[in-house]
Amino acid sequence: MSRDAAKTWWKKDLPEGVAYVSRNYRHEEWVPTTYRQILDKKIATQQWQLENKRRYATKVAGYVWVFNVDWFLFGGWYIYIKTRKHDYSISFRHERNSALIVKAMQLFPCGVFPDLEFFQTWAAQFAKQYAHKGFKRKRYQGLVKCWCNIDENGRLTDINKTNR
Repeated sequence: MSRDAAKTWWKKDLPEGVAYVSRNYRHEEWVPTTYRQILDKKIATQQWQLENKRRYATKVAGYVWVFNVDWFLFGGWYIYIKTRKHDYSISFRHERNSALIVKAMQLFPCGVFPDLEFFQTWAAQFAKQYAHKGFKRKRYQGLVKCWCNIDENGRLTDINKTNR
């Protein structure tokens, strides 16, 4: 029963802070519900919904894609991790992604020592060993399957070799 209904039917005001009174059956006592209880229930429900909607770390299938751009301005070898939904460029900024580049070089050695100094040599060998035609490129590219670990914010954190 709301505050107005209690005032109309019982001819008295409910105590300060009580939103309404309720009962399940006629023989039960009236139980007051405060505004604070309503707010706490809303906060708990919202927190539960947010936790269920939050993204979580996943492991998805992808490809290590190494290709050469022979344009004078941005020319050179690039390494991308392609997944179903996103492409992650891990060679554009070497400082931030150097661990992932070295990890890719370790997973697929191609006869080159896995170090950033030898990235250009490794990329050329990778493109020869895992040659791929497609993605609107006729030559100078390699593609191989891998597993990708994506964190809850959608960033690539690790790559692993597939069993096949």
